[in-house]
Amino acid sequence: MIRVAVLMGGPSEEHEVSLKSGRGAVEALRQRGFAAEPVLIPRDLSTDEACEMARCAIAPHEIDVVFIALHGAFGEDGTIQHICESLHVAYTGSDAAASRLGMDKIASRQRFLEAGLDVPRSRVVEASRNGPTAPKGLRLPLVVKPSAQGSSIGVSMVRRPAELAAAVREAARHGGQVLMEEFIPGRELTVSVLGDDVLPVVEVIPKRAFFDFAAKYTAG
Repeated sequence: MIRVAVLMGGPSEEHEVSLKSGRGAVEALRQRGFAAEPVLIPRDLSTDEACEMARCAIAPHEIDVVFIALHGAFGEDGTIQHICESLHVAYTGSDAAASRLGMDKIASRQRFLEAGLDVPRSRVVEASRNGPTAPKGLRLPLVVKPSAQGSSIGVSMVRRPAELAAAVREAARHGGQVLMEEFIPGRELTVSVLGDDVLPVVEVIPKRAFFDFAAKYTAG
């Protein structure tokens, strides 16, 4: 029987969401005959402490594969992927390099530009208590976001110049640089790929102004 360690929780702002994902994964894996064991990474650990706990939990002689149900920092930024790779343990999802790039919105945006893709005009500002009060060179509305968070954490829609400083402060509160982009109206479509299979196209139609954290994870 294949032994699967399901990592969940972790020292990120998406800890609770990760627990829901992890519990669902454990239940589904067990129903399909896998020996799935939950591994809960506490929220209050430092990154180094979380890494050490993960190394101990996924020792290659104890498990065959790691199911990564961690969300946000530590789980999606290449950290846990690098640990699995260093231990030569198979794991779900993209490799460490792809995960690092995917979590970094500024670096990803640069790759899109290099590939010739159209991206909204933007500006990067350093995280600070006193954000800019005018969107220099950009047209409102703006989407202001942390450079390396998931689930729309710290994201704000800015429609008036007076709202900008508070939006930058909110994004900066979550660490790293802050990315300001011109809002591009249109349809939001999601296409997931699993192995070589392309899953159906899903259109996101939020009830709110945009698909924020509450819209993603609040029932109804």
